[in-house]
Amino acid sequence: MVLQTYLQIGTAIHWDVLAFHVFASTLTSYLLHRHVALRKLPLSLHHQTAVIQWSLRHRLFLQFLFAGAVLLALITFWLLHFKVQMALLSVGVITFLYSVPLIPSQKTWLRLRDFAFSKIFIIAIIWSFTTVWIPIIHLKVGVSQSVLIALMIERFLFLLAITLPFDIRDQHFDQRESVMTIPHLIGTKSAKTLAILLLVLMCGSAFLRMDGFSFHQFLPLVISSLMTTFFIIQTHSKQSPYFYTGWIDGMMVLQFLLVLIFYYNIMDNTVAFIGIFFN
Repeated sequence: MVLQTYLQIGTAIHWDVLAFHVFASTLTSYLLHRHVALRKLPLSLHHQTAVIQWSLRHRLFLQFLFAGAVLLALITFWLLHFKVQMALLSVGVITFLYSVPLIPSQKTWLRLRDFAFSKIFIIAIIWSFTTVWIPIIHLKVGVSQSVLIALMIERFLFLLAITLPFDIRDQHFDQRESVMTIPHLIGTKSAKTLAILLLVLMCGSAFLRMDGFSFHQFLPLVISSLMTTFFIIQTHSKQSPYFYTGWIDGMMVLQFLLVLIFYYNIMDNTVAFIGIFFN
């Protein structure tokens, strides 16, 4: 989504040190969270899903992958500007506390995600900050404050919408851990409705942000929202784990690809190229 921000502010797409750092840091965060979650999981639940079983069988591979991701994250961090480094450090501390139980409580140590309703908001805020604000200060481009705020809001709304299904999926585990979430509070059906409403608000913000009507920026967000809505409707707690890691998470990739296609007019150029053979 860093690359998507580059396109949305009118900068040609390019893999630079920040993009590699965000990739490595995301992989590090995911693997750390997976490791902590497996350690907290009772032995009686180790057979619960195919993802858990695969992770347990391939622990050594995941540890090597984690080490490689940490190394790449450190190398790329060192190559970034000081201001970007400070911003990333603040994100890193929150991300670490999200996964690792270091916050003292009366009876145990807690993670940030263990606090009521916190999970999806922390994820959405951290990802919005990391994939919108940090890329803009990294590139040192002139982006108006109104555009920056609008992009942050749109990214936050989209990420909040696609993380709500994960709260629906995790209801059983969250109840066992006594963690209150939005689906617990308002129910699965209302949580789905809320997620769809967030997508509508994102599209509304994108429309208001456009200078006039910028078709190539607005339409990708609408199409990705419609596709995301389809999968949100299919969400339930007994869906396959690959439904979430594949289809729901895949909506971030889809949105980026749509922004890329419309930014470079790939669709128009492809149609024109095909048309040559029929003239």
